[in-house]
Amino acid sequence: MTAELADELAREQDRYIIDKMITGAGYNVNWNQNGYLGDDKSTFERKEYARSLYSTAIVNANAYVLGRVYRNCDFAIMSANTYALLQKLEEFKLDNAFTLTPSIGIQKMGVLQGWLTIYLDPGMSDNKILMGCSASDWKNTSMIFAPFIPLYFSPQFILNSDFTQLKKGVASQWWAGVVGTDKNAVTSPSLVSVTITSS
Repeated sequence: MTAELADELAREQDRYIIDKMITGAGYNVNWNQNGYLGDDKSTFERKEYARSLYSTAIVNANAYVLGRVYRNCDFAIMSANTYALLQKLEEFKLDNAFTLTPSIGIQKMGVLQGWLTIYLDPGMSDNKILMGCSASDWKNTSMIFAPFIPLYFSPQFILNSDFTQLKKGVASQWWAGVVGTDKNAVTSPSLVSVTITSS
């Protein structure tokens, strides 16, 4: 039971952090997934257009970060349906460790073009890719997560009026925020998003 509660807390923390990062993205690039429907009808042209998700949208989003913090993005987080678009690209390499040890929550899926680590988040919306920089020092990272009570178990308490059900509660406290250009920043120049549109 303790493991399940800890997993649930981890999922809640992941959701909070990713939502905070999405709202803290300093720039957005739009990519129209139906852009090939104009004049190009062949399978080859559609495949080439699908590659533009990487060659245009992701590369342009990375260029924004590179121009502001002088570092390339090194991670991208997306939903399963968005991941399926990238998985079809020749530039994507699946991480074999995932196929051997799948887990619940956010998972590392592979690497795109040898530089962008792809993570799958089952709770993320289908039309977003979140990209950013990770680092071991706070000055060069996109987000800081600081748990000050990682996991707390309450003493037992009585759940019902006949004193037969004793339960324990689980709690955690943390702070999370984006790292911007000043202390009051709500967006980070090292976080960008790609929005996949249908028109």
